[in-house]
Amino acid sequence: RQSLKQLRQSEHFLQALIDAIPDGIRVIGADFRILKANAAYCAQVGQEMEQVVGSLCYASSHGRDTPCPHTLINCPVVELCEKGGQQLTTQDKHKTADGQEFHIELSSARVDLQIDGKTMCCAVESIRNLDEQAKISQQQRLSEIGLLAAGVAHEIYNPLSSIDLGLNALQSGLETTEEAKTLEYFETIRHEIRNCIQITDSLLLLSAPPGTDKSLIALDKLVPEALSLLRFEADQSGVRISHDIPEDCRIIGSDSDIRMLVVNLALNAIHAMPDGGHLQVTARRENGDILLSVADQGVGIAPKDMNNIFMPFWSRRADTSTGRGLGLSIVKAIVKRHNALISVDSTLGKGSTFTIRFADADREAQDEHP
Repeated sequence: RQSLKQLRQSEHFLQALIDAIPDGIRVIGADFRILKANAAYCAQVGQEMEQVVGSLCYASSHGRDTPCPHTLINCPVVELCEKGGQQLTTQDKHKTADGQEFHIELSSARVDLQIDGKTMCCAVESIRNLDEQAKISQQQRLSEIGLLAAGVAHEIYNPLSSIDLGLNALQSGLETTEEAKTLEYFETIRHEIRNCIQITDSLLLLSAPPGTDKSLIALDKLVPEALSLLRFEADQSGVRISHDIPEDCRIIGSDSDIRMLVVNLALNAIHAMPDGGHLQVTARRENGDILLSVADQGVGIAPKDMNNIFMPFWSRRADTSTGRGLGLSIVKAIVKRHNALISVDSTLGKGSTFTIRFADADREAQDEHP
């Protein structure tokens, strides 16, 4: 009786211990059955503990009736228990009870347990929900941009506006004199100041938090403003930026979201051209949709990497710099929020083109008011 009590206490202690871990934890036997799991894993898949423990791992996390194909997924049970591996780290997709997929990073290790005098191989998995991490990182990134933009804008916007007003007054006084050259200099100064004010306006718009409020967006106005923020980085990389956006290309969306989308795609293109090149942003109308394309002359994307480029924290920058791997995952999230579609056409050594298909705002208006 005392031994049974100690066993139960040990069981409760172990469960409390793994429940304190924020990542999902599960222990799987060689027969694919889940022997133990923590509360975080149950929350990830939307199942009760009673449903998880004793169930088959591929049914619990993948919604399958049969084991996952070894050719498509690095199965920890197969790799560790059947092939004799000791550790495995991989990325995969899990499903919730209602069929919603989410990206995960899975770290697993082999543990040999003595059960009823027999040695049983088990795979102990630690499962991190990358989609949740991406949401947090995106909020932090937007918050940082917002703080930077707001700080820069408020520091220089008012002085620039005052200088502009002062130049107006000076110019009015000089117009009655013969100082034509001086007037020309003043006009140049004013032009540059207005450029600075335009940049701060763009920063403030970019810093706005993504929200549900959507408005009519003229891409021929928004795209050049967003790209203007990248002139310095493009010049440093020897990248020439051009855009061709017809006036009739308009969509309904979140202004700050679409600016973030353009900036991230353009930055991705610049990073893909460490030796310089041409970055071109174009838009056109097609079959009731607006197609926005960002094309580069960079290194291209390997076919084996194509399925990974939108995954959070995945990065393969051609300029050898260390990236956070969030740019394209943020783009994908924005595309999804706008019920749009994104496609990628890439050739190694020649470059890549990212194309987003939005609903045409003018076409939608015609459908609503025929």
